[in-house]
Amino acid sequence: MNTRLVGSLSFICLLLLSACGAGDSKDARARAALEELFAAARAEDYAKAAPRVVYRGRDKDRKWKDTYDAEKPEDRELLERALREVKAKVGEGTPEWLEFRSEKESEGEWLAWKVKTSQGTFWFACLEIDGRVALGDID
Repeated sequence: MNTRLVGSLSFICLLLLSACGAGDSKDARARAALEELFAAARAEDYAKAAPRVVYRGRDKDRKWKDTYDAEKPEDRELLERALREVKAKVGEGTPEWLEFRSEKESEGEWLAWKVKTSQGTFWFACLEIDGRVALGDID
């Protein structure tokens, strides 16, 4: 088969897939990351949660640019605090996903979901760190 034809067909397939919503959209990636984090927080699974929470410790080189490492004592303490807050906000039951927004700021592009839980309605704001979506803030 002609390589030019194969290339054209591949390009057309990619266009069709993106037009149909295939692939990971920002809102879907952020929601999946938050669902994973909520489950890890409820289970107190620090190893699973660590790459889903943005580092906000004392190390200025890592702050807003890295995620926690559950094996490091300082990280573990801050991670435990963050997970307690997530667990308190999420509560029990299935969250209701109300609204998604994205906004670029100095730390990067924020991907935020407004979520209604048994404990109230909160904005969970995430950043992409090393190709993974991680929670950076809760309002």
